[in-house]
Amino acid sequence: ILGPNGFTDGDLAQLVKDYLTFQKFRDLIGAGLTTVPSEIDKLYVRAYQNYTASLINLDREAAAADVKVSDEEVQTYFDENSENLMSDIRRSFDYAKFNPKELPEDATLEQKAKAEQAFLNAINHAYADLAEDDVNFAEVAKQYAGEKADYNMEAGNYEAFKVSEAPDPITKNGILLSQLFSEALPVGSVTVPVSNDDGCFYVFALTGQKDPQPLTLEEAKPLIVQALTAKNSNRFVNDAANVARAAINDSLEGGKSFDEAVKAAKVEAESLPVFSINQMPEDLEN
Repeated sequence: ILGPNGFTDGDLAQLVKDYLTFQKFRDLIGAGLTTVPSEIDKLYVRAYQNYTASLINLDREAAAADVKVSDEEVQTYFDENSENLMSDIRRSFDYAKFNPKELPEDATLEQKAKAEQAFLNAINHAYADLAEDDVNFAEVAKQYAGEKADYNMEAGNYEAFKVSEAPDPITKNGILLSQLFSEALPVGSVTVPVSNDDGCFYVFALTGQKDPQPLTLEEAKPLIVQALTAKNSNRFVNDAANVARAAINDSLEGGKSFDEAVKAAKVEAESLPVFSINQMPEDLEN
């Protein structure tokens, strides 16, 4: 684990030393501290005091549907932001995909554990050859391809793609994609084995990279329209929220109940379950 990630035994020893030093500093600093009971009470009340509230949802998508972006707005945005309107980085890869062998349905836990360990050992053995200096990754991968004793391996390549258009087998694996598009991964390097959601392991060799290029007005237009639509719809929703809040406050000050004030403001309010700061409603995102 240490070697393929660029670490040595000395790095591990230094990490342990730093952790032990931190523990000693923590114990030293905290030795003379005492907690004031009144402050504990305040913190507890703040965290666990129950609240009741109502939520008014304003439809941002409906607001976005009414937003019209003119060609003049697009041109102005392009002129003001052309330096930042760049294409996405694209990378191409050779890969080796290791799939575990299927076990009988009646396999015991011991058999499953042994099969998994043999699978991982076989991957590490293949990886040592795939990552060796001055070797052709694709040619070595072919030697391991096919059905073997402890795995089935598929060798192939992905043409240059950007993160948002990753191939189907890895499109939902955010951790894997972040590694594949990391600036720390130079062209010609080989990744360590990385697991995928389907139980397989990948080893990638970065074969090429297309650096970001300035976008033309035509290429940038969909992105600009999207950005301006989001900006304008947010403004419309914020304006509508301010109008509704002002109307509700005026009605409340005039002696109306909250339900009457909401109805007068022509919005709908949803009652939330009782909650505290530490126990927010599950369906409340923010």
